[in-house]
Amino acid sequence: MVPASATIVAPVSGKVTTVANARHAVGITTDSGVEVLVHVGVDTVQLGGEPFTVHVETGQDVKAGAPIIDVDWAAIKAAGKPTDVIVVFTNPSLINDLSITAHGAVAAGTPVGTLA
Repeated sequence: MVPASATIVAPVSGKVTTVANARHAVGITTDSGVEVLVHVGVDTVQLGGEPFTVHVETGQDVKAGAPIIDVDWAAIKAAGKPTDVIVVFTNPSLINDLSITAHGAVAAGTPVGTLA
């Protein structure tokens, strides 16, 4: 995804299971056990967490659309890193069906698909 804001929001509701030491990634596990990793930028672990402010902690419950990370995009770009946000399902065997229902620009908190 290409973000339009400095605030990255939770793509799903669940429990925060991972906050990377470099603050560039957050893992969330849904109530059904699906693990979702939100990774901000590409090769941003090398930035040592400087451009990131994390708003969640491991063990915390979050709702889809809640802020999880703020990003200083200017610092990411100055470091020559891509600004894509990657959302990965780390245990896809638990997903029977993934349907993407939104295309183009989507407001934060607006559903972009469904999992079954």
